[in-house]
Amino acid sequence: FKDSKRLAFVVGTLVIIVAYAVTMKPHTSTRIDDMIEVFGSTQAIPVDNVNDYQSQNMPVDNANAHQFGSIEARLEMWKASWLVIKNNPVIGIGRGNYEVLMPEFIENGYVPKELEVHGLGHPHNAYVEMLVSKGLIGLLVFLIMLFYPLSCFIKNEVGIIKNSFPGIVLIVGFSIFSITDASTFIKGNYTSIYLVFLSVFFSTSIREAYSRA
Repeated sequence: FKDSKRLAFVVGTLVIIVAYAVTMKPHTSTRIDDMIEVFGSTQAIPVDNVNDYQSQNMPVDNANAHQFGSIEARLEMWKASWLVIKNNPVIGIGRGNYEVLMPEFIENGYVPKELEVHGLGHPHNAYVEMLVSKGLIGLLVFLIMLFYPLSCFIKNEVGIIKNSFPGIVLIVGFSIFSITDASTFIKGNYTSIYLVFLSVFFSTSIREAYSRA
């Protein structure tokens, strides 16, 4: 019963943190509203619905293209990434080659030229980036490395180990942020911060778990 209450406390705290970020930060709230508009309105994306958007015929009309917002740009990046993934599903195309292919895709009319404004270095999604660069094998390894420590933290937190909760917040935060950006795991400053804090939280949590065993 105590373990259940502890787990409920952890989940409830995470929900409160997310709710605070959404309701108290105007920028976050605005971005969510924009996302709802994109998925629920034909004004943001000039097709009948998102499924049509993802499957619309190539090539695109770069001559009459409009300026993309960040949400539309990401949807186009993920759509373009699928062209790469389906041709290189197992091991990917290697780190850094996404930005080599995108100019070629733009030149051939497969990707809107307006994406250049938003940057072509990565697809703005860490999971898609891993699929593109490392394929299914790389994505599987990445998910194991990301969520195995999380499972240990959750298990230890339920066992009332005080140093596990910061680790849960760290991994959940990076995991969520990685849905719309790949900087979290491909840029040195983000990765260094993540690994340093993960090492401290994880080693402390595991050490305490063994001391209680």
